[in-house]
Amino acid sequence: MTKKKATQKATEKTVSASKATEATEKIEKKPVAIKPCKSQKAVEYMMEVIQSQEVTRKALVEMTTAKFPELAKSTITTILSDGKNPKYNRYFPTLLTADENQILKFR
Repeated sequence: MTKKKATQKATEKTVSASKATEATEKIEKKPVAIKPCKSQKAVEYMMEVIQSQEVTRKALVEMTTAKFPELAKSTITTILSDGKNPKYNRYFPTLLTADENQILKFR
């Protein structure tokens, strides 16, 4: 291999590495957009219930399923699970927590 080809390959590797770094930076810097979802009214209802009364997760799922029969029970439970995880919480303004009696609250 000639010196010119070796230099060219090293340059290509450096360029591709810098492009990968730039792509990663773009992904990391991208703000998380909160999209309105089909279940937005149910989320608003759950927020009101959590703030106004002491309710367990199981009771809240039953209440929400009764009020919004068009939503699957799995959708509601997923929303509540995601609400406890900072990585996936896009529904509630703050994280959900459960106390020792399993009563849901906002942090």
